[in-house]
Amino acid sequence: KIKAILSKKPIVDIPIDEIPADLLEWKQTLSYTVNIIHIGKYIESSSKEILYSFPDESVVEESPEEEQDQSVAQPRMSGSKLFSKVIETGLLKVGQQLSLRYGMQGSPKQVFHCIVRENGFEMDGNVFSPSTAAVVCIQKAGSSRATANGWMMWEYESGKLINELANNILSKQSQA
Repeated sequence: KIKAILSKKPIVDIPIDEIPADLLEWKQTLSYTVNIIHIGKYIESSSKEILYSFPDESVVEESPEEEQDQSVAQPRMSGSKLFSKVIETGLLKVGQQLSLRYGMQGSPKQVFHCIVRENGFEMDGNVFSPSTAAVVCIQKAGSSRATANGWMMWEYESGKLINELANNILSKQSQA
């Protein structure tokens, strides 16, 4: 089993908060797959607190098709591309209200709302990615968590998670 694993070209994931041009150039010189994962970094100016925003999908780019084993290939799409597709196909509509229910263990759940915008979810006058918006909500509820998968937390209908919409897009992509 180890020989089989080592006989394949590696796949390298690079999480980074800024993507310089020379990194992209270097990536093009390699004969194996390199996925660059953009991590958003936000610094609160008054308190100097740092919030990191991770993509909703761990892989930002699709691997070259010739390197994918079709028997185990999974559709991949960045969180922002996926969000754009969900809006583009009308599965979520700009102006639509979504809700998130969250409560610390032993506490009643609070309900938070956002409005879908073309580039994310609007809350309190700010637009965030689905995951960052979820983090803002859970922190308002008293959690110290710095990450969350917003696709698995925001509801577009009572009890129906937006992850179902994302899976709809991804399954169509894999069938194409």
